[in-house]
Amino acid sequence: MYMIIDFILLALFVLTIIYQHHQTFVYAATTCGIIAIIAIMPKIIQSFVGGKRGLSFEIRTNEINYYLEKITYNHWFGLGFPDSKRYDQLIHGPSSTHLATVNANYYLEDIGFLGVISVFGFLGIVGLVWFLIKLLSAFIRSQYKRELLLIIVYLATTVGTLSLLDPQRIFYLFTLIYIIEILAKSKIGNNLEEVL
Repeated sequence: MYMIIDFILLALFVLTIIYQHHQTFVYAATTCGIIAIIAIMPKIIQSFVGGKRGLSFEIRTNEINYYLEKITYNHWFGLGFPDSKRYDQLIHGPSSTHLATVNANYYLEDIGFLGVISVFGFLGIVGLVWFLIKLLSAFIRSQYKRELLLIIVYLATTVGTLSLLDPQRIFYLFTLIYIIEILAKSKIGNNLEEVL
C-alpha cells in the first residue's frame, strides 16, 4: 500500500517540476494516469480484500468497528491512555474473537485518524478539524501551492491507515508542520537564510 502512495507522490513531484515548462505534457500525462488508475482500481481493491491480504482486511474492518464504539467510552474523552498491562482487552480488543488463533490483536496505530479519535474522543475530532483548518489556511496564504499540495496529498493518502501521532512517527509530523510553516511564510525568490 505504501509503495503505491510513494509512487503517486513521486509521480506528482515529477509532474510538478515538468509543469513549469511543459504544461500540455503534464495535462496529457495526468489524464492518462487517471484513466489507468480507474482501469486497474478493481484489481488493486481485490488484492487488498481477497487472497493473502483478506485476513488483514477483515481484521482492519473489525478494528474500525471496535474502536468506533470506544469514541464515547469516557463520554467526551474516548479511551484515553489506560495502562496496557491492566487493560489489554480494552486497548487491543476482545481475546474471544474468531481470529484469536492467528494472534489478531487490534492496534490503534492500524486505523489512522480513527485511532486518534478513539483515544481522544470528541476532543480528537476538534484537534483534527483544527489541524485541517490550519493546513488549509497555510495552503491559501502560501505562494508555494504546488509544493504544499504534495504534503497535503501525502497526509490525505496516509491518514486512513497511519497515525502520525504514534511514537515512531511523531518526528515526521513535526517535520511536516515545520515545512508547512516555512512554505506558508516564505515568498517566492527568498533563499533559506531569509526565510529562517
